[in-house]
Amino acid sequence: MRILAPVLLVLTATATACKPAVDDSADDDITADVVYYPDVQQYVDSQCVRCHNPDGVGPFDFTDAETFATFAERALARVEAGTMPPGVSDPECHEYVGQEHMSLPPEAEGVIRDWIAAGKVIGNPDDAVAIAPVVAELEEVDLEVRLEQPYVPTYSDERDDGNEYRCFYLDPGDEDIYIRALHPIVDNPAMVHHVVLFTIPERDVPEGAGPDGVDCLSMSAGEDGMIAAWAPGMLPVELPDGAAITVPGNQTLVMQMHYYDAAPPGSSDQSGYAFDLVDGSTVTEDVVMLPLGDFNFRIPAGDEAYTHGASLPLPALFGGAKFYATFPHMHVLGTGYKFWIERDGEEHCLAESERYNFDNQLTYVFPDPVEVKGGDTLHLTCTWNNSTSNPHLIHDPPVEVRYGERTDEEMCYAFTLASFNR
Repeated sequence: MRILAPVLLVLTATATACKPAVDDSADDDITADVVYYPDVQQYVDSQCVRCHNPDGVGPFDFTDAETFATFAERALARVEAGTMPPGVSDPECHEYVGQEHMSLPPEAEGVIRDWIAAGKVIGNPDDAVAIAPVVAELEEVDLEVRLEQPYVPTYSDERDDGNEYRCFYLDPGDEDIYIRALHPIVDNPAMVHHVVLFTIPERDVPEGAGPDGVDCLSMSAGEDGMIAAWAPGMLPVELPDGAAITVPGNQTLVMQMHYYDAAPPGSSDQSGYAFDLVDGSTVTEDVVMLPLGDFNFRIPAGDEAYTHGASLPLPALFGGAKFYATFPHMHVLGTGYKFWIERDGEEHCLAESERYNFDNQLTYVFPDPVEVKGGDTLHLTCTWNNSTSNPHLIHDPPVEVRYGERTDEEMCYAFTLASFNR
């Protein structure tokens, strides 16, 4: 991901088909200790259908019980291997909004295994457990900004083979806006590696910038910094009442797209962002994006579990802040991360995973804002697999990898939404 804003708080580095026969329990003669409705359905609906639905990024439609039964053995094998559901931050580290949709509870694997052994009895749909759906889009959208017209990347920069960084200038209007919630509108996910949204003064829009945007590999966001970042797997982010991101009326939104050459030739994209806005008079917490990161690592070629860390001691006179959410981000070599606060010798975990998944990157929203105080120390570590055991390895044989924006380079970030005490 290309980070366009100057780092507001720089962390100091420390090296450290044919369907099988499926029993139909509508027949009263069929009995089983474990049936799909409700025993298996509750787990499938809460953790699987976020991706495995008619419009989802995953294959197969698991909103249909018989379809899940068809692929149940394959699904169980992925669960047993630890690759499904895809890796997320450990809820034992911290609670998150919507965590019930992120990972299977410990008993689920056994339930699915017993159901398969019992003959995959479907049961009665009327017995289904009501599961709140995953919110993939905002329910209320007050403002939507998108590319003016479809854009076809050319991937013509020889310095960045297969990558293109393009900035598009989007007008949010002449009035100040206050963003309570937002979600990306990713038009062509096959070619979008990431999206970064930030603001610049209107006077700084390059002369002649049109609907096709401008190349912006080396562009800086200036003093206003980031508003949002998207990577594969991201869901809408909602702030609590009273908290909002402010975009002044004299600012222009810049949406930087990182495209990579993974879609059919000539493919286009017309992505954007959707916002739920609030009245400025209701805003008591001004929220900003802090791109907290580690930049000084050098991942050795062949190292299967290289870890590098960074930390930021906050001075005792620091007035304090509130953290609302964090988005851990690495590239395809990433396997794990940990982000935490050290206070009075005690550790307060914010996000941690040993199963980082580039295709399932989430912004983890805290149910209640996390208080950060003067004297605290922020810590962030990332772990990468730069060996041939990594199926996502780009350079084979492996080469040393450093910090950078390209897909074959690496990052270690905890993009954190925060407000500072007034």
